[in-house]
Amino acid sequence: MSNVTYLCTFKILNRMAPNTTIEGFIKRFSRKSHFSKNDLLAYYMKSEPDLKDGTLRRRIALLKKRGVIHEVSRGIYSLQNKPQWIPSVENSVKSIYSKIAKHYIDINCCVWSTACLNEFTNLQAFRHIIVIEAEKDVTQSVYEYLTDTGLKNLYYKPDRKEATYYLSNASQTHVVESLFSKSPLQLVKNTRVPKLEKILVDIFCDKDLFLAYQGSEMENIFRNAFNAYAVNNSILLNYSRRRGREKELTDYIRNKIDIKLPVA
Repeated sequence: MSNVTYLCTFKILNRMAPNTTIEGFIKRFSRKSHFSKNDLLAYYMKSEPDLKDGTLRRRIALLKKRGVIHEVSRGIYSLQNKPQWIPSVENSVKSIYSKIAKHYIDINCCVWSTACLNEFTNLQAFRHIIVIEAEKDVTQSVYEYLTDTGLKNLYYKPDRKEATYYLSNASQTHVVESLFSKSPLQLVKNTRVPKLEKILVDIFCDKDLFLAYQGSEMENIFRNAFNAYAVNNSILLNYSRRRGREKELTDYIRNKIDIKLPVA
């Protein structure tokens, strides 16, 4: 964010806090990788001892809207203005999602390609998996429907042997899996795809399916994702908790990737 944008933002904020300056705010928080709502409250109360909680919430909302801070976890913020990850959506992904959406009414599903991981890896993969996830009670039906449409190289919940011997031999394969409830998803070009947090958790948990992205490449993916984009740690850890792997993932990020996850 440019200094001009910061200045315009803080002119608005300073109407609510006359003694607060852009220089003071940046000086106070730029040396910290993250800070809490209580830190912001303490900062503003130095000049506004009677500051109400509702006023603080509105001020935080304005800071977020203007891009001055972003929320990295519930009640935890950072000055680092990193963009949200929006993947490119291939035509093959859009086509599959469109077919499912038209054939099934009101089911929760998403489709994505491992090709989107190339921006995070050192080695560019030439074999990709298109992952098709749908609610557990319709995954078998989705698989049969896509088989009837003539979709090639399609596998239903492949086991370790299938993932090792079949998925690695074709330039593009398709896999139908069950979608965990409350999975973090986003809509891009009218196609429901995972958020970055979901993909990170999935490649960590599903080691057989994402065999090509284990070891040093998974480290590259995590490190590059955290460095380039705004990763919401609440979303990341909540989803990993639903998958029963929160502690392992937290330990991996802190010890292997050397990223200090903030604690609310």
